[in-house]
Amino acid sequence: MTDDRGAPYVKRITHEVPQSIRPRWESGEEIPPEEIQDAFDPTVEQLVEAESSGVDLVPVQGPISSGKSWLLAATARRFQRLGKEVLVLSPQKQNRRELVGRLGSLGADVIECPSNRDLCLWDSWKRSSNRFDHGVCSCNGCPYYPENWDELHEHVLNGLSEHMDDESPVVLSQRELIELAENGVVGNCPKYLIRAIDGCSEFDHAVRVATHQKALPDSLVGDGGGPFDPDVVLVDEAHSLAADTDVVSQSVDTDELVADLNAIADGAKYAEGLESVRYGDSIDDVADALIDWSEESSRKEVSPESLLKRGVGVDDLDETLTDVEEGLQSWLGIGSTPDDEVQAALDAVGRIREFVALLRSYLEGEHEFVHARYEQQGNDLNWLAFRRLQDGRESSDYSGEEVFNHWEKTGTHYAISERWGGFLEEHIKQIWEGYSVSRSEKTSASARVRGPLESLQVTTGADLVCGFSATHNQLSDPKRPVDDPRETAHDIVVVEPNLRTSGKDIQTGGASPSREWFQRSVRQAKNESGANLAAVPINKRNSDRWTNLPVEKLRSEDRLGRGTEISGLVPHSRNAIGNKDYEELEIDAVLAGVQVQSPADTARRLIDLWYLLAPRYQTPAEALEESWRMLAQAALSGTIQAAGRFCSEAPTVLFDLPGLVELAGYEFEQASTETDGFPGAFTRAFEERRDQLREDRSVDGVKKSVDHVMEHNSKSPTISQTTSMYERAFGGPTKLSAEDALERALDRGELQLVRGYLRFPNGA
Repeated sequence: MTDDRGAPYVKRITHEVPQSIRPRWESGEEIPPEEIQDAFDPTVEQLVEAESSGVDLVPVQGPISSGKSWLLAATARRFQRLGKEVLVLSPQKQNRRELVGRLGSLGADVIECPSNRDLCLWDSWKRSSNRFDHGVCSCNGCPYYPENWDELHEHVLNGLSEHMDDESPVVLSQRELIELAENGVVGNCPKYLIRAIDGCSEFDHAVRVATHQKALPDSLVGDGGGPFDPDVVLVDEAHSLAADTDVVSQSVDTDELVADLNAIADGAKYAEGLESVRYGDSIDDVADALIDWSEESSRKEVSPESLLKRGVGVDDLDETLTDVEEGLQSWLGIGSTPDDEVQAALDAVGRIREFVALLRSYLEGEHEFVHARYEQQGNDLNWLAFRRLQDGRESSDYSGEEVFNHWEKTGTHYAISERWGGFLEEHIKQIWEGYSVSRSEKTSASARVRGPLESLQVTTGADLVCGFSATHNQLSDPKRPVDDPRETAHDIVVVEPNLRTSGKDIQTGGASPSREWFQRSVRQAKNESGANLAAVPINKRNSDRWTNLPVEKLRSEDRLGRGTEISGLVPHSRNAIGNKDYEELEIDAVLAGVQVQSPADTARRLIDLWYLLAPRYQTPAEALEESWRMLAQAALSGTIQAAGRFCSEAPTVLFDLPGLVELAGYEFEQASTETDGFPGAFTRAFEERRDQLREDRSVDGVKKSVDHVMEHNSKSPTISQTTSMYERAFGGPTKLSAEDALERALDRGELQLVRGYLRFPNGA
């Protein structure tokens, strides 16, 4: 169903903990699943009505810790009872496992769909390989490979009979699947147990639970035909999938393609005695053409047309692959055991077919081709990819090029510039110079890049996609008003200074939990306020630096299920996902930083976003503004969600820039010396050290400027080169001038001036 512009029909639903269970929910009391189901029924009914009325997308907005995953499970159970085939998607394994448990507790039949790697029982193979496809597993000597395929269906039904005889729900989790396989069902391989279950109509009704990535395989070219075929898709943390620009691109690795072509040629030569194998020299010719094309792509812009001009014919190559495939299959058919060379060639044929299908789709105007050449931390990167297109009759006529032109005129949003620094603009310009988009003659003038959620719906063939999130963006919730504040269950208080990732490619100027002055300020503020503190470190390495700070040590489990103690919840980590009872801890404030990608990664993602967003907005200015918002939201969402795992009375004390939080659309308070509790106490402690910190940050910026120029010029910089780099990348209102910063660095002996050139003492 579409609206009056031909766009997907969207219905927004807001969610909060139902009043009937709210007191017990907020107190942390365990509520029976059937009561949760009853309490959520009114909202579930809205989702059922949306599906029956032809809605395409339902964004479900609800605060952190409001039971959205329970609502998702209750919705899946209802649709299952209505005879619908349901697919549930989560961002990570931990979410997936938690959802399987909740679905089972609500009485739904459910099958967990882990990756092939997760299901592999052959430990020695897992340690040495990343290949788990059928072509490899059938010929690598795996001791768990099924022996009797003819009796597959019967084996499955017999092995699972105990799950079907009583009235209890069928819950086949990853652990259960592995146990069943180890007990002899379908050979000993859980992967083939899953495959066999999918072939049994007796299990069609079971809810499938997988990760986002499993539902959108890289190899998918056409519409439909994916690994799942549901009526309804329910997406947990939909904002993360909707903003993932890599999901809509299928990258091309020319080295792997050449290796596959060589494997095909070797396999075909091995089976050369078969009359049906008539590959001639065409496979070798295609490999040579790909090598030439790849080498050319490192120097200048290339396109599929420039590959085809080298004599690569799509139809001829397709026909050759068919001949080779038939010959290899015949060879295997007369052999008593699979042959490694022949089986590897067959496996490679499938991957080359995917590439040929992409070329054909491009020529038919259904894909566009992207080529990006840029440098990242001294490494030359060369990215080739295809992006799926769709009809964009309701779209504007703008593309990423118009957004880039508008950016050149107006510049970077001040909050983004403050957070990423001047290097971001340098990388945007550099990547844009090597960024090209090619379309074939058959491509419609109104075609636009298909978004991740749109791709999900088309790939699965689902009638309805429901996205659940506390931090929706404009792609996961396109009807959301831009000025609608993003509510959180916890107050956000922004405190100076900002915690930042370290590294040469990130603007300096932030705090680190390992810095002495920061630790002193935290201890002073804790002693003054008497607050119990918890931490949300920006990454695992940063987490280790919190061990000496007065924050609550949290009980957790490692990947082997062993009890362990951690210093904080790293965003998106397994400890920050699901119910861990951390909300029951007596915490008065949660200290958090924000992790952002490097400027080079951010710049490429930003340009990808411009091409995705431009046709969806009426002006390039609107698309540009939305791209800034999405960067800010992506940076903050994980931190805010992790901090939300603690009690709602504890504010999130965010050590970052207020402009970034404001741009992301969250309501917040800027801490001052008059603020109550820990935020005010820390601000007062920080003010005592502000002047010294300003000097330290500025000197640090000068040193990074020297280091950056030395790295790129391979020699010591002059004063003018250093001050120019400092002003461009590290300066700002919170820093000293370039000249003053350099003078302080020289006075402190952290830099030396030798014959007009700057260097580090003792060659450091």
